[in-house]
Amino acid sequence: MILALAIMFPLLAFSLWLFMRAKPIEQCRKAVHRFNIATLGVVATSCAVISVYFWQAAGQSVDRAWWPILAVLASVFSTIIILAVAALIRSILCRNWVPQ
Repeated sequence: MILALAIMFPLLAFSLWLFMRAKPIEQCRKAVHRFNIATLGVVATSCAVISVYFWQAAGQSVDRAWWPILAVLASVFSTIIILAVAALIRSILCRNWVPQ
């Protein structure tokens, strides 16, 4: 568990840095703001779904003490993936955006 956290927290910091740093041009600021809000909504929803899943799967079993730890690890992993993919999609979409 400690090794997984030692690997995932730097990756989480990198994906947060990438998401915040890779901002597109200023002309599409309103669309970027909506995209960022939607991305954070997807992250929050995925973390809630993961927590509920682990609570239902392991919350009533012999390993019920481990479900919060497993949920946190899975939530951190999904957050890393979602933020990295969102930064990539945002940079691709706004690069081709033409102001009208």
